[in-house]
Amino acid sequence: MATQTTLLKLFDRHIEGMKQRIGVDRSPRTLPNHIYARGAVAEFIKKKFNASDLAFGQLSEQFIRDFQDFVLQDKGLAVDGFKNKILSKIMAFTMIQLINKLNNRNINNLKTSID
Repeated sequence: MATQTTLLKLFDRHIEGMKQRIGVDRSPRTLPNHIYARGAVAEFIKKKFNASDLAFGQLSEQFIRDFQDFVLQDKGLAVDGFKNKILSKIMAFTMIQLINKLNNRNINNLKTSID
């Protein structure tokens, strides 16, 4: 049985991929932003859901709205930079999984959406 893809596991894979691309097509200055964002998402999941991670099947448009509120109110961050960089990634991941689910595709494999 395949393990379920979760938001933070995907974030970890993304960060590992970023590390491998530093000096190729990514600047070393971008990595701390992604690591910070991963920490903010983990903190939000713990606070809102009392969980260590969430499966993509648990994500919704409301999750994105609640996370944005958390970032703006609890973390005190400006929406422009954070929204453009991180919320767009989370929204894209969530939308891909929703499309996969609606098309009866495996929602635990993001590559399914690229085929």
